[in-house]
Amino acid sequence: MAPDQVERVLQGRWAIINVWRPLKPVPCDPLAVADARSVPDEDLFEVHVGKPQNVQATFYNPKTSRQGSGTLLGKYGPGHKWYYMSDMTQYDILLLKIFDSKDDGKTARRTLHAAFIDPHTSEVQEARESLEIRCLKIHRR
Repeated sequence: MAPDQVERVLQGRWAIINVWRPLKPVPCDPLAVADARSVPDEDLFEVHVGKPQNVQATFYNPKTSRQGSGTLLGKYGPGHKWYYMSDMTQYDILLLKIFDSKDDGKTARRTLHAAFIDPHTSEVQEARESLEIRCLKIHRR
């Protein structure tokens, strides 16, 4: 995107949507999503992903604030409400709103998501395989 286009987009509403789907049936460690209304901003913290010079690997380091790209992680909150789809197959797709620039107090701005250990599948050894693609959604005025 050209710099002048970036400035125009940032002045309007935009969002990041993840498209998540399993590559085969999910035998264990399903994906859970939190109801955005149940996760207050105080339960979020920012972590920056950076790549130091002369190092090929990407790493997480909260001390490198504002270097690299940032992401929000959530800490435990007793009021969080989590949901998941059991027995997902490669034909099931989830759309997850990762960020929405609209900050009106009513619009869900992000969806926490994480894999979790399902006690019903604790004996399963086969790993989950999934694909996640991030899409930029630009709202027209």
